[in-house]
Amino acid sequence: MEGLLKKLFDEKLGDFLKVDAGNVQFSPSEGRLSLRQAEFKADVFDRLHFPFALRGGFIEEITVNVSATGFFGSEAGAKVVVKNVFLVLSPHVSDWSWQTVCECKAKLVDLIMKVYELKGSEKKETSSQGGYFFDIRQRIQDDIARSLFGMLEVSVSGIHIRYEDPLTQSRPFACGFKIGFVGVTSTDNESEAMGVRGRATGDWKHSNMTWSDPLFSQTVKTRRISAYWDIGKETIFDGMPVAGQQVRKSFMRLNIRETFSACVVEKILAIFPADHRRRKYLDGPSFRERLDFHQYVIYPASINAHVVATRLCEATRQERAPLKDADVEVEPVEVALDTDQVQSMNELLAHAKEFQRKDKLFRTRPRESIHEYLVTPGDGHMKSSSSFGPGLPSGRYSQEHLAKRRQLVRAWWVHAFQGVRELCAIPRAWNAEDLRGKAQLQERFVNLCLEELSTGDHPMDVRIASHAGPTRKLREMQMSLELPDILQWRQHAREVFHKRRGAVGAGSPFKELLSRSQDGVRERAGFSTDPVQHRDIPESLQVQVHFKAFNLFFLVCADANWGKMVAKNKVANGKALSKDGGTHATMRQLVVKSQVMDVRFEAVQKGHKKRRLARWIELSVGSISASNLSAQKMMPSVRSIFTVHPFEQEDKLEPQVCLYLGATTFECHDRHCQAFDTPLSAVLEPWRGLASHLKAWPKEETPEQLRRLGFLRDFKDEPGKLMTFAFVRVGLVRALDYAPFRRQLMLFLEKGQSTMASDLIRRPSPVAMDKTLMNKLQKKVELMVGKSDTLGTVDIELDGMRARLVDHYNTAKALCKEVGLAPMAVRLLRHGCPQAFQMQLRRRATAQDASMQRIRSTLSGASNGSLDLLPFKVSMHLLPKADFAMSIFHLEADSNPKSGHSMSLSSSEGMSCVAKGRSGADVVAQSTVARRMPTVYADLPLPPAYFRKWGRNGRCRQVSVVAFVA
Repeated sequence: MEGLLKKLFDEKLGDFLKVDAGNVQFSPSEGRLSLRQAEFKADVFDRLHFPFALRGGFIEEITVNVSATGFFGSEAGAKVVVKNVFLVLSPHVSDWSWQTVCECKAKLVDLIMKVYELKGSEKKETSSQGGYFFDIRQRIQDDIARSLFGMLEVSVSGIHIRYEDPLTQSRPFACGFKIGFVGVTSTDNESEAMGVRGRATGDWKHSNMTWSDPLFSQTVKTRRISAYWDIGKETIFDGMPVAGQQVRKSFMRLNIRETFSACVVEKILAIFPADHRRRKYLDGPSFRERLDFHQYVIYPASINAHVVATRLCEATRQERAPLKDADVEVEPVEVALDTDQVQSMNELLAHAKEFQRKDKLFRTRPRESIHEYLVTPGDGHMKSSSSFGPGLPSGRYSQEHLAKRRQLVRAWWVHAFQGVRELCAIPRAWNAEDLRGKAQLQERFVNLCLEELSTGDHPMDVRIASHAGPTRKLREMQMSLELPDILQWRQHAREVFHKRRGAVGAGSPFKELLSRSQDGVRERAGFSTDPVQHRDIPESLQVQVHFKAFNLFFLVCADANWGKMVAKNKVANGKALSKDGGTHATMRQLVVKSQVMDVRFEAVQKGHKKRRLARWIELSVGSISASNLSAQKMMPSVRSIFTVHPFEQEDKLEPQVCLYLGATTFECHDRHCQAFDTPLSAVLEPWRGLASHLKAWPKEETPEQLRRLGFLRDFKDEPGKLMTFAFVRVGLVRALDYAPFRRQLMLFLEKGQSTMASDLIRRPSPVAMDKTLMNKLQKKVELMVGKSDTLGTVDIELDGMRARLVDHYNTAKALCKEVGLAPMAVRLLRHGCPQAFQMQLRRRATAQDASMQRIRSTLSGASNGSLDLLPFKVSMHLLPKADFAMSIFHLEADSNPKSGHSMSLSSSEGMSCVAKGRSGADVVAQSTVARRMPTVYADLPLPPAYFRKWGRNGRCRQVSVVAFVA
């Protein structure tokens, strides 16, 4: 049995994985299937026409245990274990020769088609739902699913995907994604009877009724999901193919070191609880970066989810309970990015874009060069350029040679034209002739694929090595085609080939006679034979996701001068340098911090895909804020760059919300509303929230709803329309845009991006210019009104906005442009075909309108006076430039109460203080003159870096260092 299983494994997965015969075990009596010590074949994934390549991988264990008595007994006997899955990737660098690209592209296509063959052909829709004893068969399937999923336990641990790049960038880096543990457990009836029940119950959230009959209930727990981006560290695999065992050893070593660092961080956080006075220094990336093994982009987070599937019964058919219910809770997520990481990400994206650009240009590049046709036959000498003229002696070359040369020269000119079009970003307009040419090309390609398949099923490596017959022609045609077209046409050819092979047994009269006899038996037994009643399985769904907090940190890295100074100081003191010649951890300064708190997302889906499908979506955000940490702490108005304040709610007991989004969608394919179908009136009021789907709405729209639709009421009954209705409520928005700080941040964010400079200037003709402008206008109009089958409304309510735009004016003043907007309401109506767009703008009524009306009446002397307040305010004034300084050396006072003075160091003194190891008290006397002079550096957004050293007496010493960024 094990030998047969090993043979089956080699046929299906033998092209990708390498496993010894003893590591594949199958025991039908015990219900056990095990796969251990599986290695990815690096040569299969090497030299693929893709920007990235899989260099190696390892799977330590995949085990499936299913107890034979588990389906009919009460014991849980199904367990799946996946342990230690490691993958290593690196960039793929090509020499871009025709032969190399042809082989790599053919290898990639054959590999993807091999994966398609493993998936198998898609199942065709049959009329089994209207067949014999559908209800009994559905109940049996539900019982088996309940027994299987009700006793299922899944344990996945040690997932690590690592990407190393020592080739394409000046500084090597390694990034990775890790999943520490994923556990799936089932909640049985005994646990629910004891009161242990998940957040997902199988009933609608806002309903007090209980209609659900749970099929199974599961809890999914995920821990330590993280992503890192290490820069400057030594790579492990050097971008070369690696054996599986070597991958395992390296990753296990990394996991041990990272686990030790994680334990240190958790121990420190446990020693210092949240109410400790030093806890404020243990928050954010500045604390963890000195202890974590990786430079995390996404710090380790956890996710907890409860999933309930309901049995198909009368309650679910009437949509009194959802078929699927999920409740997901995400622990606080922290994301940290620094300037070096952003630059490395931009360079990685530039590498991928450059690969795509070259691949696009390579599709029109001829295989042969013109040099081969400029050599005189026989003597091997090259002809001059005049040989291309009309006076060329035709005796030296044959007519076939001259025809090939003309065709080759024309092909190179076409290639040059495509390069200019790509470089100047000239859009291409497809006409009828181009479409006919592509259709003919598709027909030729499909015929060659069918000819290749008819010759027999060859292994992947044999087909790649083959250079004769249709395979060689396909490889040459693939050089001029895009990868999605190649895969789609090959998949179509495979379906046509299998359809021709299976056409012998299709449409036999025996199957039709059997179907009729089954319908007759079903009708005599009292079951309905109407297929419409049996396809009415609703697609009801309920999802709730809660993000507790989302913190984003942006840091600026100092340049190499600081590391060189520290290394020089170590050499002067007689200390040994590190192996890399004095490269130390990069000093990072926190600049921007943004927080999004208490994000709740809920969604409900009701209806049938072939008749009516309605969705309700609700999104609420507790608070949104962004702070400029390089500004002074004593100026909170300057430090806060973006804030959304909570708005008032009718229910005072509800949690505070600063942003609310309610949206509904409605797809109608049948104008006749049947029983338990959702009417259109249920989705026309998205501001009512998610609970509105439980209300008994009338089948016809009310006059008020029709009035709000405006001109859209004439198109609401058209079948096939996708209707979208949205309501947005935003609290008071306060924003500050300090132009020097913004320009500096944009400079950091744009580092490493691909900038392709060209001396070519496009000078289109007036006709081409009009055509380009018309295409751009059509795209903008389509973006505003939507597709041809869409219509909808958008209601936006804003409690007000206060925005300030600040920029330099002179050495002492800053120019501030302030814009204020009163509470406003905006209504948008859009329709795709015929295209129509309407916007309505009005001032939103508030609680203060009554008092303001009395004031206006008093000022005007009459109740209907003409005096009114403008809905906006624009002002311009000068402010002290010192209020917006981003590098003022304002340090906190020393913790020693006897000192009685603060410390203010200039940049050079701060550097020398830290480099030479002197204390702050020795520098105070030398920096008296520096404190009297103004230290305003508005163009430098970085404050000094603060270093605190705690002594045994419980006091700290604080020193500042300025980080100069190139």
